[in-house]
Order: sequence, then C-alpha cells, then structure tokens
Amino acid sequence: MENSIEIIFVQLGNDKAHHLLRNVELIKKVLPKTKINCVVSENSQLLKKLPSDIDIFIYKPTKEVNNLFEHKISNISFRTGFWRYSLERLLAINIVHGLRPNASLIHIESDVLLLPGFPLDNFKKLEKIYWLASSINSDIASLIYFPNQKFTEDFTNDILNYIELNSNPTDMNALINLRRTHPSKYGLLPSTNSNFPKLENFPSDVNNHGFSLNGIFDAASIGMWLTGIDPRNGYGFTNYFATNKLMESKFFVNPSAYPLSYMPGQGLYFTDGTENLQVYNLHIHSKSKKIFSPNFSQEIEKLVKLSQKNRQFATLNFRVFLLLIINNYLNKTLLEYLYNSQAL
Repeated sequence: MENSIEIIFVQLGNDKAHHLLRNVELIKKVLPKTKINCVVSENSQLLKKLPSDIDIFIYKPTKEVNNLFEHKISNISFRTGFWRYSLERLLAINIVHGLRPNASLIHIESDVLLLPGFPLDNFKKLEKIYWLASSINSDIASLIYFPNQKFTEDFTNDILNYIELNSNPTDMNALINLRRTHPSKYGLLPSTNSNFPKLENFPSDVNNHGFSLNGIFDAASIGMWLTGIDPRNGYGFTNYFATNKLMESKFFVNPSAYPLSYMPGQGLYFTDGTENLQVYNLHIHSKSKKIFSPNFSQEIEKLVKLSQKNRQFATLNFRVFLLLIINNYLNKTLLEYLYNSQAL
C-alpha cells in the first residue's frame, strides 16, 4: 500500500507567526484532501489560534538537546532564538513521523506559498530525502520531502552528529553538509531547468535531482525577488526586484533572467518565446499580508506586471522599522545599527 503524503509545519518559539495561520488556510484550498500537521513549542501563542481541523504537536527538547544547543549556539538572543529554532525544527519533524509511520511527510516553511499545480503526487516517486539548494554555500529547508519514518530517524541522527561536530551550526549549513557527506541518502528537488539556462547564476549540481518535471521549486530567490526581501533585513525597507542584492549573495537562481507570467487558477511561469516553465511555490520572505490572504492571486498578478519593468524599488514598513529601533536600543546596539543603516 502506497504511503499517503502529509504536510508538516514546524514553528518553534513564541513568535506570533500570523503568516503561518493564513498559510494553513491557503494550503487547505490548494490541497484540500491533504492532512496538515503543525509542531509548536509548549509556550507558543499559536496553540489557541491554529484551526481545529489540523493535527497539533507540542515539541519539548530533551535535556541532552538543550545542553547541546546551549554550548553550540553563540548568538542565542538574535530574534529571540532564531538560530536555535531554525535548526532545532529539523529535529522536531521526527516526533510527527514517529507517530505517522505509514505516511510520507513534506516539511513546508511557514512562509512558503504553494501555488496552483503543486505536484504533490510526483513526490511519491522519490526514494530518499530531498530538499532545495539555495546558494553556493547553503541548502535550505523551504521544502523537504521525507519518504518514510526510518529515513527521518537517520536524518535526525545525522543532524545531531553535525551539531556536535561543528561550532555555530546553522540549518542551512547542516543541510548542505549532510547532502555532500551522504549523497546516497539526500538529494535535491529541481530549482533550474536545462531549457531555461540563464536561470542558473552559477554552474552547480542543482540539476542533479531525482525526477523530471515541467517546472521548478523556489528555494528562496524567486519569492524574494518578486514579493520582497524581509524588511527586518533591510532596516525596515522591503526591497522588490533586487537582482543585485540576490546575486551578490550567490543564490543559484537569477529570477530576473526571464519574464514571468501569472494565470489565476493555473499558476506562475517563466516564459521564453513559446516555452513556459512553471514555478510550483514561492518563498514569501517578506511575510506579506497581501499575499498570505484570500486575495493572494491578485497581489501576485500585480507584482508580476511590475516585474516586467525589472526596476528595483523599496517600501518602508514603519512598524518593522520602529520595532528594530526599539530592539536595538534594548540590546544596546542602536548606534551600531544606525551607523550601518547609512550604507543602504
């Protein structure tokens, strides 16, 4: 009997994560027959807000895991534990898979939007764990496919070994390390296509994936380019169509290489003459409320039209700007923060 595929979100810590709540509702419409699971911390504000028709799991780290992170994560205060939680969530997936031994799981980051035409059934062909390459130096957990519970157990042990052996470990470094160390266990989902060669910013192994599709998955750069870079990374400004910023960060995919088109109900496509290449998801790095809403289709359509001008612009999120000022004042880093902001 073929395993069913279930979706899993992991949101550790006490972040309000409003975009996750909205994203759950959107995914229920895109994949109405697919079971959704969500793992949260015991103090999470989401516990009372998540819908009752999804399965909710509470993650409690063991004493050994707590000790490990306390010794390994140096910048523990950054964004109330961001570096710890972004890595620790990879361990939390094993809890759900242990209770769902007959299912396959797709981990989706809370700010990843699944678009119409997302090829869920194609994942059933994969016989090892797959995720996405982001840049020359890192892989990313935007989407991770876990075909069975035994593979997830091995993955968890490999992550723990990586943490023990490395100083200041991160989730992105962990994934690329595991993939390069154990190529028989871990592979890449397609993020480029040979018919659209200009998408690739660097020669790489990102085409070395396990199945052929008429589309690609967005690791990060397409969504960041089209829907904006998180304003917390831009001193309160959301930067759109920021090709230079993305290419300087050595992302594999250059989203400005081909024009985009969007067809409501059908999806997002790169176009080159008569050829179309579907984009199955978008990493909404900006956490845009307009996109994580029932009207996401109109917002994407608007941004796609703006993208055809291929001109960078930025908008100020005053609320984020104010929070950044307050947080830096409380952390006694305000002068350094204001000085660095002049480089924008």
